[in-house]
Amino acid sequence: MSTADAALEWVVHLHDGVHSYLECNPVFALTGVRTIGEAAVIVGRDGAITLLAAPACDGARLRELASCPVLACDDVAGELAARVSGRVGVAGLDDVASRFRRALEACTLVRLPSDTGRAKSDDELAAARRASAIAEQAYDELLGALRPGVAEYELIARLDVDVRRRGADDHFVLCSSSPIGDNVRAPTARRLEPGDVVNLEISPSVDGQFIQICRTAVLGRAGVRRRADYALIVAALAAGAAAARPGATVAQVVAALDAPLIDAGLAEYCRPPHIRVRGHGQGLASLSPGDITFDNDTVLEEGMMFTLHPNQRFPDSGYMLCGEPIVVTAAGGVALTHRQPGLDEC
Repeated sequence: MSTADAALEWVVHLHDGVHSYLECNPVFALTGVRTIGEAAVIVGRDGAITLLAAPACDGARLRELASCPVLACDDVAGELAARVSGRVGVAGLDDVASRFRRALEACTLVRLPSDTGRAKSDDELAAARRASAIAEQAYDELLGALRPGVAEYELIARLDVDVRRRGADDHFVLCSSSPIGDNVRAPTARRLEPGDVVNLEISPSVDGQFIQICRTAVLGRAGVRRRADYALIVAALAAGAAAARPGATVAQVVAALDAPLIDAGLAEYCRPPHIRVRGHGQGLASLSPGDITFDNDTVLEEGMMFTLHPNQRFPDSGYMLCGEPIVVTAAGGVALTHRQPGLDEC
């Protein structure tokens, strides 16, 4: 947002230095860098951008990477107070320490959203496609390492090395292994056993753009019931993606995704506590359209990208994962991956 949009003297975007693929990072979006501490981007009336970032010792790195002038310092709030005054638009004030409020108390503040909601740029979509290819290739490689006796943390360490070797600049992963499908979590020292169901959320980043794929594999034969249940969530994924057209709401996408599952008698398993969301936006820049939930009325726009995952708990098969990064097009949601999810047997 520019200062002219609301007769503002300045616009300030704040960030706490914690980078999550489920949070918007306006500092990264505006400057192209991830800081290792608190940061503020100041936009003046002339549109000029300045980055204030901690700590001072990180200045050389920031100046090499940033697309704007950089002031590296150990007191971002203090430097901010010395530079802005009057009517100031501010985003991210609730995400940083209270000293930022004190630093701006002499200003007339206009609260702004951290994420204005937007389609991905061509560069972001190109990065998302590269990240999707990395995730798929790393998962396919990992299937060869799924065998009894391997610890969860060993698998995830191997996966993390692989995605970074393939070009990812960051990586977030959750997993689970159990005789019946279980919720994903941080990896443990549990060692895989024959018949285990292994669930994985793999979320690499390329140029700061995260994506996520959700996959389930079985050590051995999956069984007729489990294969049938997994086919049902693949069908749900396809139904939800087909509904992801410009002008549709997120709630309508969720309704389309849930329909095959409800028809199969699983209505109670389509809401909390059995599931939390049917997907989510992917950072670090815009998270639009937000969480993919039955009560999200955000209207989709062409070029928006999000992960759609009908991860589902079944009475007999437990919890299984199936999810893709999709981009909204006039023909519906198109997956950025090359292979449709399937229940893999190792």
